[in-house]
Amino acid sequence: MMLAQKYPDAFDGILALAPAIHWPSFQVADYWPQQVMNELGYYPEPCELEYITKRATEACDEIDGLLDNMLSSPDNCHFDATQLIGQHNDCDGEHRSVTEQAAIIAMAAWNGPVSKDDYQLWPGLNKDAALTGLPGVTTAETSCSGQSEGFRECKGQPFTIAEQWIKLFIQQDPGFNLSSMSRTMYEAIFLQSVERYQKIIGTVDTDLTAFRKAGGKILSWQGLADQLVPPNGTARYYSQVSLDNSSVDDFYRLFFAPGTRHCEAGSGPFPDDSLDVLVEWVENQKMPDILVATTPGERKTVTRPLCPFPKTQVYIHGDPDDLSSFTCR
Repeated sequence: MMLAQKYPDAFDGILALAPAIHWPSFQVADYWPQQVMNELGYYPEPCELEYITKRATEACDEIDGLLDNMLSSPDNCHFDATQLIGQHNDCDGEHRSVTEQAAIIAMAAWNGPVSKDDYQLWPGLNKDAALTGLPGVTTAETSCSGQSEGFRECKGQPFTIAEQWIKLFIQQDPGFNLSSMSRTMYEAIFLQSVERYQKIIGTVDTDLTAFRKAGGKILSWQGLADQLVPPNGTARYYSQVSLDNSSVDDFYRLFFAPGTRHCEAGSGPFPDDSLDVLVEWVENQKMPDILVATTPGERKTVTRPLCPFPKTQVYIHGDPDDLSSFTCR
């Protein structure tokens, strides 16, 4: 995206997968679940948050017309994790109950970081995004060991890039103790990150006039279950570009893939031929009305249409594994 914004003549076509638009914002936002854990003094076992994610996905699964363990319209999912407090959860084979703290942490990850005055600083993750269970690439991860009164001792395991971004780029102190941050300090760090680095690495310039006039094309897609880059941040950028250019679809198209994680398969199919689609668009002026998403590897073949934003994938009838059973609305 930076090439399109700053070097519009560099490429005729750009394939932007899960683009890191608004880097200074979402990198600090990726630390938010850990910040909430530190404030609560509670670090849930991964299976507790996995249970909450599973229940949220189940509760909203059929909103898009099909029960398939994917959320095609996650903005319409208003599940409240606090309703799970006290529910029994067989966590790693042990009989547990969902805690109030774990519900608060999950809601924080979904709602995104807020200031001390409850102003949203950045969008959160969709409710089917993994909060834990993928060590190294999740934002609410914890590591646990030992036993204390029947429970394992857990501690926060932040997403490394977010942790290092705050330490090295904002605080400029590799020894900075993030666990000591107050809400006020977290908010200040978020604002400092944007102020210092937005023009350098933020890739937020919505004026793509030069790229459009050069004949360039941008094909972008992202998983709706992305656990690192909030999809609503990507959608916000595209919407802002649309305000500057009513014919944005002629040169820039954004697609979201339900169930797909950050740059990897999740429970949903994804368009592995998107580069070929871009080449067809650039060289033969064949504009993509949909992207065809399929399942990878040895899994059962599922074929779905990915719709150009702001349209979403809607099930009509027929075989849920077949492309023709869906439409874009």
